[in-house]
Amino acid sequence: MKILLFKYTTLGYKDLYQSLVGMGHEVVYVEYVPKSYEEDPYMEDLLMGRLSAESFDAVISFNYFQVISKVCFCYRISYIAWVWDSPLLTLYSPTIYNDTNYIFIFDKILYRSFKKQGINTVFHLPLAVNHKRLEQMKIDDWDLEKYTADISFVGRLYMKKISYDSMATLPDYCKGYIEAIMQAQTKIHGYNFLEEVLTEEVMKGICSRTEFYLGEKFTGSLRKVIADMFLGTKVTQLERTETLRNLAFHHVINLYTDESIDILPEVNHMGGVDYYDEMPKVFRLSKINLNITHRTIQSGIPLRIFDIMGAGGFVLTNYQPEISELFSEGEELVVYYDTEDLLRKVEYYLIHEEERRKIAEAGCNKVRTFHNYEVRLNQMLQIVQERQQAGEGDVNQ
Repeated sequence: MKILLFKYTTLGYKDLYQSLVGMGHEVVYVEYVPKSYEEDPYMEDLLMGRLSAESFDAVISFNYFQVISKVCFCYRISYIAWVWDSPLLTLYSPTIYNDTNYIFIFDKILYRSFKKQGINTVFHLPLAVNHKRLEQMKIDDWDLEKYTADISFVGRLYMKKISYDSMATLPDYCKGYIEAIMQAQTKIHGYNFLEEVLTEEVMKGICSRTEFYLGEKFTGSLRKVIADMFLGTKVTQLERTETLRNLAFHHVINLYTDESIDILPEVNHMGGVDYYDEMPKVFRLSKINLNITHRTIQSGIPLRIFDIMGAGGFVLTNYQPEISELFSEGEELVVYYDTEDLLRKVEYYLIHEEERRKIAEAGCNKVRTFHNYEVRLNQMLQIVQERQQAGEGDVNQ
């Protein structure tokens, strides 16, 4: 196949390009940072120029772009959107119905919410890693000195100003109610209830203090936007900081983030790490790698888990409903269910080195064999082919 790869950020695109080429596809990429997700005339002209000048079988991108969908629909070319973010606001658009779309979502609850609306252009598919790149990783003495650790966490704490912080002037009742439900949510894993418990009174209070502009063609729920983007991110901030603080009372924690953070003096602030070269070494050389899933991911397995396991690291993660569908708990990774359980399992696996090593090795083998880019891309392309053969989403007509 001849594929046009739309590149808008560096994360993951090198892996995607190398994997597609390694599978025998011809890949041409176009690079552009969108000015708007709804309407971007320059982006439209750029894509139309490439599709007019050359013949392509498909266009592929990470996440979903309404402009790409619109252009591909006009040219009757398959658009493969591999969604890494959950939720992704650009999905809430009339363009999602375009029958040339093949949108792959890793969160099953989010996927089902679209299917219930009769949207047949979405498919559920877990994320993956580039196993060939990870298999080539080399560890030297300098790496051992720099990255060896008991416990590491790689990720944001969202301490810079986030949307929730703009609601400081909320009425006392609304603010108290919101803070109570957020605290309750931090205690519950595997079920996100924030959207369900937002009352009309609280919604009105929030909307009276915050301006929302989601675009003229936005088809999603304002309630969901508030629950996910405003409250969900705040819950993630609270949960991650409190989890790291509790662990730091008993253990040495290395925190890797590119944020400037003036809290958590109890942990070692290690700065950011490069996704391709440094992050896999952190995962390989840490005895325990924590995953604390962002609360906007409802049931799916975040990329961080695949990254850790694919690098040969031991992962200790919060509970996510889809974990048991792909992995054997206690054999390929370890799940914690609350703070006390986390503390117990950290203590146990720090001293049971052989058991920890076997779990990391089994998890690494599982991910590199069954959850790599080539496997996922073949699954996507097979779905495209089967749907076209069935007369759905016919292209090049």
